[in-house]
Amino acid sequence: MPDIASKSYDTIIRLGIDNVKKALTLISNPEKASYYIHLAGTNGKGSVSRFLELFYLKFTDLKIGRYTSPHLKSVCERFRINGEMISEKVFQDTWNTLFEDSEAPIAKTNLNEDLTEFEKLTILAFEVFKVANVDLVILEVGLGGRLDATNVISPMNSLATAITSIGYDHMDRLGNTLEKIRIEKEGIKKVSVPHFELSEEEKNPNINPNSPFGDNMNLAVKIFEQITNIKIEDKHRYEFFSDFKKAYRGRLEFDQEQNIIFDSAHNSNASIVLNKFIREVEENNNFKRKIYLLSYLSDKNYKDCLEELFKYNFKPGFDQVIFTEVDSERKQGAELLKNYLLSRFNLSLNDSSIKAIKKPLVAFKAAKDLQNSEDLIIVAGSVYLLGNLLSD
Repeated sequence: MPDIASKSYDTIIRLGIDNVKKALTLISNPEKASYYIHLAGTNGKGSVSRFLELFYLKFTDLKIGRYTSPHLKSVCERFRINGEMISEKVFQDTWNTLFEDSEAPIAKTNLNEDLTEFEKLTILAFEVFKVANVDLVILEVGLGGRLDATNVISPMNSLATAITSIGYDHMDRLGNTLEKIRIEKEGIKKVSVPHFELSEEEKNPNINPNSPFGDNMNLAVKIFEQITNIKIEDKHRYEFFSDFKKAYRGRLEFDQEQNIIFDSAHNSNASIVLNKFIREVEENNNFKRKIYLLSYLSDKNYKDCLEELFKYNFKPGFDQVIFTEVDSERKQGAELLKNYLLSRFNLSLNDSSIKAIKKPLVAFKAAKDLQNSEDLIIVAGSVYLLGNLLSD
């Protein structure tokens, strides 16, 4: 099996839950061993799940699992028990037991070849949490909701469902209108199971730490308080934000020593948030020039992402842009991105302010070589790019 720390496990995307259901039946339905809070949404799932994890670990004695995607460096990041990711040995042993050993129930069927790697990871998550006797799993949808591999849990095992946000992403699979996308995400809702979303009136209330993740905390608070009847006092919110930032890499992360922003914004809504964050960092630090290092996957709407990312604060011909490519079958070509941006801003094909450098580490070095004390580097567009560049 390939090195788990360098593999994305998301090269093939297929919607549908029938194969996952069949596979889980073969291994005695480990998904029935825990209770779940099931989260869908275009953006914000990861931060809401992290806040919920922090709340439960502080205020209850429950053993908490958390399943998320994608990962930065190691696939083990996707599986956490009481806040700690599982070991590579646990992952490898469980993978072998489920999918590699000749006598494994799944391995002895055609399902082993039919399952995508994400479907296998989801099955593995249920098995890992069952073996660890996890009480509650905070379960993050991979894509959409209705036909996502995680949507096999029964109402009897569901404590709550929630939608963090609705935006344009994966339109080739979920639909090209917000109404169609909402229908897919609402597919996780279950009869008699409480469902949560933030209303417009509940967004940005007075009690809200000054953070772009404030609304995600508010949704997590709403879910937690209604399920547990435990009130989270205002004084705890800042404490949770501090703990949240320590373990939530690559989301509006500003490295003040290197003057670099790392963010995984890969759709237009996330790019809007990143744009606002860049402007705030610029104003607080008096940066004069921006150097963007960007990479997108081919199934993302890079034109909308770039439009929102560069709105208000991009200076064509002055700010620098370097496009690169991640190690994925789904990568978007750096030259294509470069040529699009040159055309978009009516720049000459020989304009040196926009470059294409295929190797991420080489591109990162080039960005840092350009940087002076008044320059801000922004690395964004793909979580896989951040995984290549962020240190432990």
